[in-house]
Order: sequence, then C-alpha cells, then structure tokens
Amino acid sequence: MRLRAWLAGEISLSPTSVERHYRVFKEKPLLTQLDLVEQSVFEALKHEMPIKEVNKDTEHALRLLGSLRDNRRGLRRALKAYWTGDQQYLSRHPATLAWYKEHPAIPRDIWEFGIPREFNEISLSIERNPTEVLKLGEYAGSCLGIGGVCADSAAAVLLDINKQVLYARNRQRRVVGRQLLAISDDNRLICFNVYPLTTSGSIKAAFFEYDFAFADALGVSVFDPLEQDAPEYTVRSVLSDYWWDDGSWDFNSNA
Repeated sequence: MRLRAWLAGEISLSPTSVERHYRVFKEKPLLTQLDLVEQSVFEALKHEMPIKEVNKDTEHALRLLGSLRDNRRGLRRALKAYWTGDQQYLSRHPATLAWYKEHPAIPRDIWEFGIPREFNEISLSIERNPTEVLKLGEYAGSCLGIGGVCADSAAAVLLDINKQVLYARNRQRRVVGRQLLAISDDNRLICFNVYPLTTSGSIKAAFFEYDFAFADALGVSVFDPLEQDAPEYTVRSVLSDYWWDDGSWDFNSNA
C-alpha cells in the first residue's frame, strides 16, 4: 500500500496523490481496513523469515503460507531453510531418505530432475525451484492456489519427495500447462490431470508423450485408470500432514 509506505517515509507522494489516497481511505473504510489487516499479517509472516529481498516469488510463498490450515509447519521450515541458503533441506530430510530407502528401484536423479523435452516450441520440465512449485495452483487457476480449498496440497507437493510438478512453458517462459506426477507405494507413475482444463489438445498431447517417456526412463509403469483389473494405487504423504488426491488422468481426454 503506497500510503503506508509514504507514512513510513519509504517513498514520496505528491500532495495530489496524498489527497487521492485519503479520499479512498475515507470513502472505502472497510476495504482499507481489510488491506491494513492483510499487510499486518504479511509483515508478521515476513518477520519470521530470513528474507533478504521481497519479490513476487517470496511474497506469493508467504501469502500461501499464511493461508494454510494443514502443512503450515512443514512449509515454514522448508522456506526458512531455503531462504537461509540451505537448498538441500528437503533432500536430506529423514522422511525423504526413508522414502528412497523403501523405493530403491526409483533412480533419484531422473525422478528429481526429469527428462527435459521440447514439443513444437513448448518445453516440459520438472520444476526444481521451490517457490515456483508452490505456484502450481496460481498458474493453473485451480483450487491449489492461495485461498483455494486444496491450497494445503500445494505445500504437500513441495514437501513430499514422491510428488513432482511438471510445467509446460512457451518460448517466452510463460507457463501454459502443468501436471502433478507421483510415485505410488507400489512404484507406478501416477499422472494427474493437466491444468488448466482448457489447455489445448496439442499441449495435452505433449504431456502425454512426456509421461510415458518419463516412466520409461524411471523404469516404472504408468497407471491407466481405464486398464481392466489394474490395482488401485496409493500415494501417501511423506513429510506433509495432508494432501488431496485429485484423481489420475483419463488419457482418452488428451485431445
């Protein structure tokens, strides 16, 4: 809020601008109060974290953190470690190491780094940046975004080593599609729906090709919900307290 920054002496405002802000404050007191509350909560969250510079990435991560009901403690610890320079916190976490010990057949380097691919000027890759992982709901406009009913699951995807985010980006590096991938307890690749649901058929086809190539590189099979007699899968929480299983992708809907 610019008026707040002006009052703190952080920026300069012209007399006309000050008058305009004052008029908004007077005419819309409820909205102003809500904005002040939001700012106060944000400042409190920021105060707990070793953030050197607030940018759009850190602001989004903090606002997501403040909106969570579940997974809040785990996400706070992960972000605090990341912002202090410990980028291996989740990789070295005992829960992560225990999961790999239970799944020795999963090649860690391939699972965590993926197999970057290009499809007609669209690049698909496993996301490695924690603050970008947390945006999977925002990019897709889904319920995993801030304020969404399943926002807690955005944190779970970052915290749990058995879950990854696959983003499709165009030449301008803008996200044009995303997909959650997971390894089931019995070592199958679970491919969830591509979001947003309005994603074009060509981009969905790129995800489809990537999924099966990725499974082949991992040495695992792909769960197909239409396969007769296919056993149900279980994708558990590893470090998170809770996550929502949105249901695996019906591959016939990729067109």
